[in-house]
Amino acid sequence: MPSTDVAALIEQQLEKTSGELALLIDDMPVSLQRRPGGWFYLVELTLGVEISLQVIELALRLTAPALVHFTANAAALCFNPQNETLNLIVRLKNDQTDYALSLLESICNQCEVWQETLLSVLTQQRVKMSV
Repeated sequence: MPSTDVAALIEQQLEKTSGELALLIDDMPVSLQRRPGGWFYLVELTLGVEISLQVIELALRLTAPALVHFTANAAALCFNPQNETLNLIVRLKNDQTDYALSLLESICNQCEVWQETLLSVLTQQRVKMSV
C-alpha cells in the first residue's frame, strides 16, 4: 500500500473519537487504537516461541537499552493476556498526520529490532542451557 494511502487512512482514523485501524506494514500487523488517554499504536512481536516467564524476563532486561536507544519515541513492552503475546505500545502525543506517520515508522523499526534481538538472545540461552 502506498504511503499516501496509509497517511489518508491514519488521518481519517484520527478524526474519529473511537475505534481501531488495522494495518499491515511490511507483513507486520499494526493497529491504531483509541484507548483511555488517547490514540495508541500496538504491534505484536512475532517470535515463534511460547511466551513463558523466561521469555518475559529476557525481554524485560532489554527494556532499559531500548528506552535509551529509541528515546522519546520508545514503545513500551507489554504482555497481551488475550492471545499470550508480547507487544509494543506507544501513545501518539498529538493527532498530526505527519507525526503519526513518523511514529508508525518508528514503532515498526522498534518491532524489528526487538524481534531480532529477542530471537538472538533466546537462541543463545537455548545453546547455553543445552550445554
